[in-house]
Amino acid sequence: DPITGCSANDSLLITTKQSSNFLEELDLFVHFISTKGERPTSASKGNKTIQLLDACCGVGTVMLEACFSGLNIEGCDIKLKRCEHTRQNLAHYNYNANVYCSDVKDLNKKYDAAIIDLPYNLYSYSNDTILTNIIESTAKLTTRIVIVSIADVEPIIKKSGLKISDFCTVKKRGSSQFTRNIWVCEKDSNSN
Repeated sequence: DPITGCSANDSLLITTKQSSNFLEELDLFVHFISTKGERPTSASKGNKTIQLLDACCGVGTVMLEACFSGLNIEGCDIKLKRCEHTRQNLAHYNYNANVYCSDVKDLNKKYDAAIIDLPYNLYSYSNDTILTNIIESTAKLTTRIVIVSIADVEPIIKKSGLKISDFCTVKKRGSSQFTRNIWVCEKDSNSN
């Protein structure tokens, strides 16, 4: 059986902060915290030919949604057990995608876009230094990033040379309750 992170009773409350059509542009990139069938297409802008990176793939739920949507995605995680679970989940649904057991800072491949569901201190330890490393390292690999976090990481995003093009919050209700912030970011043309 696949290893999952949500139950059938989970529901979402989504609040946008900027543009009124943000959810259309985001295309409800939140399936990994719901069961409604939304797809991770904000990072790809719906283009199925580009290469995506899930920079903190965990057990692979974002990767599964990308594969289900026909998107090209690779993932990485620093923990071997998580990478093994991702591979197990992909195999369970007959999907094939590269999963690297690596710190994102050690990757040297370029991607068209990336998705980062930042660690949130439930099953792994995180602090501002770790979050900065993940965001800055991912920003070196791509020009478009969707960042998901329970913490306000906007100062880290801006320090990393990324421009926030949109933002929303997603409140999960059900077996567990929390709010995730979602930023759609583009590489600042003035940054390296």
